[in-house]
Amino acid sequence: MNIEIFPCSIHHLETLIEGKKAFQAAYHLDAIEGYMPFEGALEYILKQMKDSQIWHPWLPYLFVFSPDRALVGLGGFKSVPDPQRSVEIGYSIAPSYQGRGFATSAAKKLIEIAFESQLVDRVFAHTLAEPNASTRVLEKCGMTQVAEAFEPDIGKVWRWEIERV
Repeated sequence: MNIEIFPCSIHHLETLIEGKKAFQAAYHLDAIEGYMPFEGALEYILKQMKDSQIWHPWLPYLFVFSPDRALVGLGGFKSVPDPQRSVEIGYSIAPSYQGRGFATSAAKKLIEIAFESQLVDRVFAHTLAEPNASTRVLEKCGMTQVAEAFEPDIGKVWRWEIERV
């Protein structure tokens, strides 16, 4: 079974920030613990959406596992495409839903959305510089590790890319 991805609105983010009960009441979905593991990420995304001209499809996306009526992850594009026609994806899946192919399914859908826009020739992502579940997800999506860099907050990271055929 795959997950579905839906564009995330300002109202989605506001209710998620308000709390799981508010989100469940508004959308009849259970926000699974750990769907977004980064402290302050929802507030950052909300501010970015309110302050900038983000338009579809470069929004964040909700990852929903319909059989459980559950929000199991969040992801999307870190910005609009750059002048080189590249865009970065990011994604997160709740720990209790990891290992079921949901991250791979979501990442593939994000790559598909980017290429279908006709505004992108390359999609890229970053992982920690070690083999792990995220590197395997990107390999399954057809991405190739192309570089290693250093990010002050994280340390060494690998850059992964896939180009439109």
